[in-house]
Amino acid sequence: MRLSVLLCSLLIPAAVIVTGCSKTDKVGDKTTTTSTTTTTTTTEPTKPVGPHKVMVSPVSEHSYTPEQQRYCIDLQNRLAEGWRPLKSDHRYSVAVEFLITRPGLCTDVHTVSATGGQRAIERTVDSVRTQSPFAPLPADFKDAPAPFRCDFIYYPEGTASK
Repeated sequence: MRLSVLLCSLLIPAAVIVTGCSKTDKVGDKTTTTSTTTTTTTTEPTKPVGPHKVMVSPVSEHSYTPEQQRYCIDLQNRLAEGWRPLKSDHRYSVAVEFLITRPGLCTDVHTVSATGGQRAIERTVDSVRTQSPFAPLPADFKDAPAPFRCDFIYYPEGTASK
């Protein structure tokens, strides 16, 4: 469920918010017009780095606020940019969990599951550690330090990631 909420937030790149109203009133000889105000906000989509995928989600949160979603997307982009996967002829994945403190320090990085070899696991865990510190944890995260899970999926060159 958490992953689907995050993925939906990534697939909806823009939102249009309409405020005010539009109407014309005629009282006697006077005409008054009130127009609408439209605000368009866009969210920056994730920036894919090569064919590989990196997906981040908070472990303890059951629903996300927009601020938490933005934080996860920023965290995901940062980890995707910093991950230097070990080249392989086969697809592999490494899932890690870690804690982020209120000031943004990353602690307790550990592997949850992996289909890659030991060197691929070590390189992925080191990638997470070297990216720390991250942005400070938003106040919307009730627990601090907040636990996160990140799934790294490596696709060999020449294969399409689907």
